Amino acid sequence: KIKTYLAQLEEVSAQLEQTESEISITQDNLAQAKEDEKTQYTALKARIKAMYESGDDDYLQMLLGSGDLKTMLNNQEYISKINEYDHNLLVSLQNIRDQIAAYEAQLEEQKELQEAQKEQYEVEKESLEKIVAQKEEELVILQRNILDKAAEYVKPRGVLIFSTCTVAKEENEENMMWFMNNHPFKLESIDEFVPDELKSETTSLGYLQLLPGVHGTDGFFMAKFRRK
Repeated sequence: KIKTYLAQLEEVSAQLEQTESEISITQDNLAQAKEDEKTQYTALKARIKAMYESGDDDYLQMLLGSGDLKTMLNNQEYISKINEYDHNLLVSLQNIRDQIAAYEAQLEEQKELQEAQKEQYEVEKESLEKIVAQKEEELVILQRNILDKAAEYVKPRGVLIFSTCTVAKEENEENMMWFMNNHPFKLESIDEFVPDELKSETTSLGYLQLLPGVHGTDGFFMAKFRRK
């Protein structure tokens, strides 16, 4: 069951990463389109200024008299009278503005998808955490049952070694203390069995916790008990 939730979590995480990558691309495209629009608009303003300075008022009124670019470009009268350079300039500017609108719509959809994926990720993560917590509780109980049974076979002054392959305190130190509180055993130093670099206050007491980020090993715990 844990593997299933892990697989689902990894899948949602991969989808979220892909969406974030697509959002980044769309944002770059949108930024470029806005820069292109700025360039084209600057060219259009320069063209209008030139017509104004040349006194071409009729042509200028024709360019500025329409409510918007699309209306002008769809008007056959304008198309027949406007020169090719100005027509191409206006078409290019309108295309860029259409492109900006498309990128903005696409970005909005991608961000909505991103939010949905984030919510799904949190749901899957919460489900996994609940399952893991439940399994950890079951392992703690199982280990205590094993320790209960093992204690029955240890003679007085005999030794019992308790070890796990985890870093969870519930399974390690807490179960170690539980065992001593419920059985006639005490910890005994393991210094003579471990290399000098692993000796510490805990090994002198009778237990050792190995950590992946510290000792370059998997998580591992061991404790040595002596029956009273």
